[in-house]
Amino acid sequence: MMLPSATKDVAAEFLFIICKRSVNRMIKYVGFGHSAGHLANLGLLGQINQPKHASDSEDSETEDYNKVKDSVNPVTGAMYPPDHGSALAGMSDEQKEYEAMKLVDAMNKMMETGIVKPGTIGDDGKLREVSHVLELLKDAPEPKQEDSDSD
Repeated sequence: MMLPSATKDVAAEFLFIICKRSVNRMIKYVGFGHSAGHLANLGLLGQINQPKHASDSEDSETEDYNKVKDSVNPVTGAMYPPDHGSALAGMSDEQKEYEAMKLVDAMNKMMETGIVKPGTIGDDGKLREVSHVLELLKDAPEPKQEDSDSD
């Protein structure tokens, strides 16, 4: 589904039909990362948080899926062994901060060169480019304020 041809559109639509045209079911069996583009093109990306269909019930899951559902990555749809470990295991706080800053710098370079453009879901359910990164924070939950004893 990642190739630039008409075949990917036909394959994506076929998978969507097999999933009974249910956004939640498509994401569950294919992974969000692989289905996001197709759902955005159809204007259905905004329906991710909609209530599930009756056909999405847990009863519809096969025995094979039930055996492996805890090891399925919801973004990629790939199966990982349950003990795949953490990439951060054995790193000091300084090393973690250094790696995080390298990631921030790499993302900033990709945004400046136009390789990556931040987007959000528009009112029509389709993906639209944001004019400023702060638009991504408008729907974010407010951080909890801790009561301070000092005034």
